Amino acid sequence: MLETKTFPKPEDILPHDKPMSLVDKITKFEYGLFLEAKTSFDPSSFFFQGHFTDNPITPGIILIETMFQTCGLYLRLSAEHSKEFQVIQGRAVKVKEASFLKEVKPNEEMTITVNYKHRMMNFFSFDCYIMLNDKVVCKSELVLS
Repeated sequence: MLETKTFPKPEDILPHDKPMSLVDKITKFEYGLFLEAKTSFDPSSFFFQGHFTDNPITPGIILIETMFQTCGLYLRLSAEHSKEFQVIQGRAVKVKEASFLKEVKPNEEMTITVNYKHRMMNFFSFDCYIMLNDKVVCKSELVLS
């Protein structure tokens, strides 16, 4: 497993720019297995405006996008280890059985874990989790191409 200080910044390896660059840092990576990242959302983030007035809650679609971006980080780091993982754009293809178990508020630090499941042709499947204080707040199987 690589140490935190050896990881590139997510914004340096993903094609996203602010305000849609959602992952702050990579904390763990093991080729063929998983990637873990951390992030939190500033109260001034565009998606908190009106969602909801006086009770800001991170929209579920933002949590899903955060997991997709973390999958993209896994694929980009994996491309450095094997020719099987070519750098791809990382298009969202499928969200399977997403569950939102707890609200995520501004400034709460989340841990995002994506576990690599398998590849079929140019489709990559992951089991994904977002955790707050060691409790799952969002989970889904995601497919990218």
